[in-house]
Amino acid sequence: KQIFHVQSEGFGLLLSATGLGALAGAIFVSSSSQRFTVYHILGVMSFVVGIALLLFALTQNFFIGLILLFFMGFGLVTQASLANSTIQKATPDDMRGRVMGVYGIMFLGMIPLGSMTMGTLAGLFGLVATLRIIGILSLMGAFIYTFVLRKRLQVVG
Repeated sequence: KQIFHVQSEGFGLLLSATGLGALAGAIFVSSSSQRFTVYHILGVMSFVVGIALLLFALTQNFFIGLILLFFMGFGLVTQASLANSTIQKATPDDMRGRVMGVYGIMFLGMIPLGSMTMGTLAGLFGLVATLRIIGILSLMGAFIYTFVLRKRLQVVG
């Protein structure tokens, strides 16, 4: 409302763009399982999400924001789906339920903590600055995964 100068219909379109991206990401994951390595896709999607978030924080154009949210939805669902299936494949059958339980608690349990942290940062620095900070942190995580962790994970997985 403050940045894009839209009402509830515009907010609904922003959420819809994220949802359409998520749907496209799910279709991508289901159709490309043999074409690319999981570790490569996870790295690329980490960059997609970080770049889209950072650019979203920098834009004041509503239509560009829609496109960027589409890519954020696409990247996030692709990452979540691949991470989930990778963990399941790498876990022995007798431990899978326990491991996925811990994974579920960590995955879903971090959402409230992240929301609280983002709300606190937004209160201190403003929404745009907070989105920029989170975008930069996401890109840093993508660099660490791509250039440090990915090779180690491929050896383990």
